[in-house]
Amino acid sequence: MTASVHPKCVIDKWSWFDAIGYDPHPGQLLFHNSEAKNRVVTAGWGWGKSCAGAREFEALLLSPGTRIWIVGPDYGEASREFRFFWDDLVVRKQLPFAEKRFNVDQGAMRLRTPDECGGSILEVKTERNPHSLEAEDVDAIIYAEAGQLKKATYERCQGRLRMGGYQVFLFTPEGFNWCYKDLWMRCEDQEDADWWGHRGPSTENPHLDAAWLEEVKRTLTQAMYEAKIEGRFRTSTGFVFPDFDPAIHVADLGGVIGGRDLYAGIDYGYTNPFVCLDIQTNADDQVLVVGEYYKSFVTTQEHAAIIREWKKPYKRMLDDPSGADQHETMRKAGLPVEAVACEVETGNELIQELLKIRPDGKPGMLIDASCVNMIREFTEYRYGPTREDLEAKEKPVKANDHTPEAFKRFVSWYFGVKNMGDVRLASAAGRDRVFARPEGGRRRTITRGI
Repeated sequence: MTASVHPKCVIDKWSWFDAIGYDPHPGQLLFHNSEAKNRVVTAGWGWGKSCAGAREFEALLLSPGTRIWIVGPDYGEASREFRFFWDDLVVRKQLPFAEKRFNVDQGAMRLRTPDECGGSILEVKTERNPHSLEAEDVDAIIYAEAGQLKKATYERCQGRLRMGGYQVFLFTPEGFNWCYKDLWMRCEDQEDADWWGHRGPSTENPHLDAAWLEEVKRTLTQAMYEAKIEGRFRTSTGFVFPDFDPAIHVADLGGVIGGRDLYAGIDYGYTNPFVCLDIQTNADDQVLVVGEYYKSFVTTQEHAAIIREWKKPYKRMLDDPSGADQHETMRKAGLPVEAVACEVETGNELIQELLKIRPDGKPGMLIDASCVNMIREFTEYRYGPTREDLEAKEKPVKANDHTPEAFKRFVSWYFGVKNMGDVRLASAAGRDRVFARPEGGRRRTITRGI
């Protein structure tokens, strides 16, 4: 493959690499060889993202009349790419610049070549100062740790990128956020030649210390290791359901299965959405969410009327006992509501258990692709930002919790109340919770992580 060349670049990129002694590792070589104007690399720690991103455009900066931005969530993150420009051009090659500033604390990071050389400019921008993103148009943008940026920042920058401009996104994944939907999915579209993507595990860098990699593997959770070392999109640390993966847990289920009991999980709300999930189990004993109803600013009485019109054969509709008034409204409408108490931590543990891959190679639950709100909330439902929040695992942030709450009503009933009348602790220490079927039925044990 022939490497893409920016139309303004008059210096051979590969000759410049030789001049500074840069020998890209295999993953970086793929990046530099790409023909696409938009390149996305989801890479593990230590892969060399900042190095590759900066050196891709150093030759462009030395070409006349170009403007390049490094855009980061803060000046500290963006300074990593800028440092490579500084070290290669200012320190190593001692090239003359009309302006050169490198002050991270003041947010002043800028290089400008002399006017007689074309007056090209490199600047660091940050989303903490969004007005700075409304300056002159640019020829190339390096997004430093794009996974930590807001989508609005990316959208604002698109208005500044000149026709034919280049942009690169190099980051370690931060869950299934906008980067997955708006960047990575475009790279997977084989017909869009303007977009190219590469997943770069840390191990692509042959210079990383093997002992460090072993220590990281030992200390990180599996989901964290896959995200931070393998560069995979994962719902990782801080998220309530770290094992949730749309590639595994989302499928086209085809609607309600005939001949199987139909249940509903309900979460009441008015300003917050009212949620009703259609839930079944299949012959493989998987829990299936086959449909969702998700609507705000409608009264419970109106919701009840809408649900009655569906004429679905619900066997039970599991709701929240704290919503006594709403429960009574639903009951008077002739709906088979049943209140189910559910401890937050216990419900989350039950769901996390269902997300695991079973010995038969299948997950314990699947969500129909039409349930877009449930899929979104399962990827974004998380604990608070402090270490205490993460360790306690008892108080997730009250956001993106509406479909999880509705689903908890069902799983708490199905694996708890339905089969044993209550959910009890298996030991005095309370580290393992046991959910058992009576009369010799299946026994389910969930171990609470530290």
